[in-house]
Amino acid sequence: MVFEPSGVSDESLFKEMLALTHVLKHSHERLPELGISADAPLIIETMGRGGLRYRSRLAGAKSKSWVRCEPYQLNRFVDTGGAGDWCTAGIVHVLGRHGAKAFNQIGISKLQSAISFGQAIAAWNCGFLGARGGMYSVSKDDFRRTIRQIMDEGRHLMPEEDEPQKASGKVVTRVCSECRESAKTMSSKPLLRLMHG
Repeated sequence: MVFEPSGVSDESLFKEMLALTHVLKHSHERLPELGISADAPLIIETMGRGGLRYRSRLAGAKSKSWVRCEPYQLNRFVDTGGAGDWCTAGIVHVLGRHGAKAFNQIGISKLQSAISFGQAIAAWNCGFLGARGGMYSVSKDDFRRTIRQIMDEGRHLMPEEDEPQKASGKVVTRVCSECRESAKTMSSKPLLRLMHG
């Protein structure tokens, strides 16, 4: 489960959510001390223009301390709306496609690639107006080509699309009724199904 709290209103419910969480992602600005006490397998703390940092307790990708990931700097900048959601969607797209068991066995290379992919699509989205502006402006092929270029100039290679349809059928359609209904027409959508349009 991914948990992205923006605050703590009920401490007991908050602790209950933390106990169920696989990936905890929070903003340093909103919850600056949260990552210190949380015990999720993967903790991601976003730092705005400073990129993000993560701490992992995953068996194949343990980190002794925080690992810093600098942001992608792109020439085109229009709006930051939705960047955090795109970052999360990209990370989950890579790490969660084969379920919890596979997630727990993720290696360091795949973890770093997933985080870099999330950062790349977040940076890409900042080149469009609105949280989902890019989804309605760019074809799936153009999107992939652009993200590949961004990542090639950065720290990691584009994550491989290992059996995405099979993974979608096994994981996504169990959770999302809209995906289940539209599974046959997903290939005709203009962009990766990271979010609903």
